[in-house]
Amino acid sequence: MKKLTIIGDIMCEPPVCMQAERENGYDFMPAFEHLKGLLSEADFAIGNFEAPLGGKELGYTVRLVSFNAPEELARTIKDIGIGMVTTANNHACDRGNEGIVNTVRNLDAAGLSHTGSYVNYSPDDPGRIFYRQIGDTKIAVISYTYGTNYSLNKTKPDEAAGNHVNYLKPVDSKLGVGERKFPESYKKIAALMNRVSGGKVLWEDEVDLRNAMGIPQAYADDILEPEESEACLRDLQADYEEARRNADLVFVMPHMGGQFNVKPGAFSNYMVWRMREMGFDGIFAAHSHTLQKAEVKGGVPVFWSLGNVSMAPFSPYAARETLPEYAVAAHLYLEDGEIAKTTFSLTKIIEEDDGLITVYPLDELYEKYKEAGESEVVCPGHPAEEDVKVSGTKAAEMLAAEAAEIYRRVTGRRFPGICREYEL
Repeated sequence: MKKLTIIGDIMCEPPVCMQAERENGYDFMPAFEHLKGLLSEADFAIGNFEAPLGGKELGYTVRLVSFNAPEELARTIKDIGIGMVTTANNHACDRGNEGIVNTVRNLDAAGLSHTGSYVNYSPDDPGRIFYRQIGDTKIAVISYTYGTNYSLNKTKPDEAAGNHVNYLKPVDSKLGVGERKFPESYKKIAALMNRVSGGKVLWEDEVDLRNAMGIPQAYADDILEPEESEACLRDLQADYEEARRNADLVFVMPHMGGQFNVKPGAFSNYMVWRMREMGFDGIFAAHSHTLQKAEVKGGVPVFWSLGNVSMAPFSPYAARETLPEYAVAAHLYLEDGEIAKTTFSLTKIIEEDDGLITVYPLDELYEKYKEAGESEVVCPGHPAEEDVKVSGTKAAEMLAAEAAEIYRRVTGRRFPGICREYEL
């Protein structure tokens, strides 16, 4: 059997970007190097690349909701064992059409295959679908997103110039993936802040205000207008049918879901139902920034949210109670053109003693804490700067307790203990 591994959101938020800065460029390897062993166990690995590579001239990431990663990030992702990334996500247009073009060019320069956003796009070009032969099984991967933050960046892909992103709903839809109803007291304070500032208060300041007022950060996933998505779903159907003619297994990686929602809402439920109806052999969603359920139904694995690979775990907008620092690496064992078995591993993002944000396979982090014994380590779930220390033994116990909560959320089953892989 051959093994395919799929991971979730590879992000480059300000803390991740700034810690990688060096005198002569950027070095992201310290943040990702502990994933090399896990990914090397796969014959091929895929990730969701949620960071445009627009180039230095367009300004690297300094804000939470407007991303642009240094080109070195793509080379690091390639070096740790990722062979292909999806690029249809809500940040694809954060640096405009130039960013779309440069992202494709920089991924190509790094030798990293990709699908989801395109330059010189044509619906007749088979290159819009990713194909890969893995042993005796040929797979196809298709990537679509619910949107590209049009309300924030006011950017549409320039179709006339050949720039394209795969959408699950119209790019300028007035219906977001979620709707948040804020109390009147919040609205009044936010309006006052806008008047005092003489303009629109930055999103980060609104986040600080919500935190100060104790307003939850979770985004809903319950706005659904099926008719609005029909043209997009016809495109997805056409892509599926073409891929089905040319591959044994056809997978879709949708970017959708309410951020920090631990359960899928109406929009995600509808999309998964439609994708199952089309006939996809596996569905691997991202965007929620926290883990949701996973299941195998009718032989089709569905991961409703793969979680965060490299999110800054202590960002002010992260809903800490949802444990956003955890993610799954989905593993598919392939044989004779079929999925013989589906498993998953857990990973966790932590801050080291020196403040470095690092991602570990859960079993390796657990062993690291156990080996520390009675020596002090940064307490799991706390930033290094808070100087909250516990013994390695206590940290291992806390890690196992969190893992049990995450495992139950993903599978609905009782936690069997820390190990490398779990059967779904």
